[in-house]
Amino acid sequence: MIVAVLTVLGIAILGGSLGPLVTFAASAAAAGLLFRWAQQRLVGLAFSDEDRVLQTMAGGLLVISVALATVSMIVLGLA
Repeated sequence: MIVAVLTVLGIAILGGSLGPLVTFAASAAAAGLLFRWAQQRLVGLAFSDEDRVLQTMAGGLLVISVALATVSMIVLGLA
């Protein structure tokens, strides 16, 4: 959730031609590191259905934040 919020704030606050690129790089790096960290912590644990739903939602938020940063980089980079 924090990565998604920071991505939206980065898109809104950072200006100039490098702002979208910096937001994309930070979002992609944070999402990758967070995903790897979470996967390592969850190895060997038994999940209930609710746990799997929450894990899917968290992964979806990471994907959405990187997608928003990518679209921002493309759209604002062309403008």
